[in-house]
Amino acid sequence: MDVIQELIKNGANINLKSTSTPRQPLLHLVVDSTELTRYMLDEGAKVNALDEMHETPLFPAVRADNVSGVQLLLSRGVRVNEVNDDYRTALHLAAASVNNSLEITELLLQHGAEVNAFDRYLNTPLVLTLRNYILQPNKKVARCLIQHGSLIKYKLCSEALEWTIGTDLELLQFAISAGLRLCRVPWVRELLCETVSRKQWHIIGQDNEHKQRVIDYVRTELQHVHSLSTSCRIVIREHLIHANNGHSILAGIRCLPLPQTLKEYLQLTDG
Repeated sequence: MDVIQELIKNGANINLKSTSTPRQPLLHLVVDSTELTRYMLDEGAKVNALDEMHETPLFPAVRADNVSGVQLLLSRGVRVNEVNDDYRTALHLAAASVNNSLEITELLLQHGAEVNAFDRYLNTPLVLTLRNYILQPNKKVARCLIQHGSLIKYKLCSEALEWTIGTDLELLQFAISAGLRLCRVPWVRELLCETVSRKQWHIIGQDNEHKQRVIDYVRTELQHVHSLSTSCRIVIREHLIHANNGHSILAGIRCLPLPQTLKEYLQLTDG
């Protein structure tokens, strides 16, 4: 810190990029330290400076799992929906991170991160979270993204969703309450006819007892008709998701002229 302060006082270019690959502005290199980040911003470092991968300082701060650093950058106006060369936003990185920081995920969403942004490979942040679920299960991050309005459709999640179904029955139940339509999942339809292939059994898990619980639940759910209240919740949430153009729907729900219990029901926080 003292060395950097001395260099800047003696005229060092605070927005200079490193000469090594990838070429990064100096601010990118210090974002794991909130104190140093604040000092450099106060001295004129550009909060939205881009490196060779078209990433702002927010990206390495998320990778470093620096919650206070992320909060600082957001308060200084860093572009929360800037995309890198893979069209990924900082929210994609937070969702795909082995740290799976719920606090960073919520911070980004509260500051306008698009919950349904697509990367180069058409992955949303939720898809990346589900894809990592077996190796790094984080139910809280997945639930957070769904609550904020992440699209939970089979054609978007496909393989990632199938592996999660086999891993976490509780998360599957939560996804259904948010609008996942099991009848549109190809292999699930076959459960009604009891024609699950060996390959499909592999998809839904390795433990026989767990597999049977999943199959019993899915078979029951496929024959179950949603209540009027559940159907209304799904329709209202889907309308808000499309009306909000990819942004979190929670703020919109809070502004609705409804009793608090109904708002909690729409937010999927009713228990």
